[in-house]
Amino acid sequence: KLKADSWQRLPQLPTARYNLAATTDGQGRPLAIGGNNGDTVGTVERFDGSAWQSLPDLPTPRYGLAATTDSQGRPLAIGGRNSNGNIVGTVERYVVPIPTAPSNLTATLQ
Repeated sequence: KLKADSWQRLPQLPTARYNLAATTDGQGRPLAIGGNNGDTVGTVERFDGSAWQSLPDLPTPRYGLAATTDSQGRPLAIGGRNSNGNIVGTVERYVVPIPTAPSNLTATLQ
């Protein structure tokens, strides 16, 4: 039972880390992006309301980055530091896959 004005424990991130970024996807689901767990990681995980799911890794692993969502609901990973500790100006956008219809569907026009 949810209690108003309180915190509820949710499932832990599959990849524990710090100095990560967080934002939401176009459907409002939280994303945990990049970070450091002793190594710089490009891990991206999405919470669907009950469990975390892995998404494709960032092309440029980094920590201390920022994240936001663009006007079309696509997550952006911005800046940060690479595995050498160098500041990077890299900006990457995650493009959500578009579901395709099964190939055996047909339509009749009237």
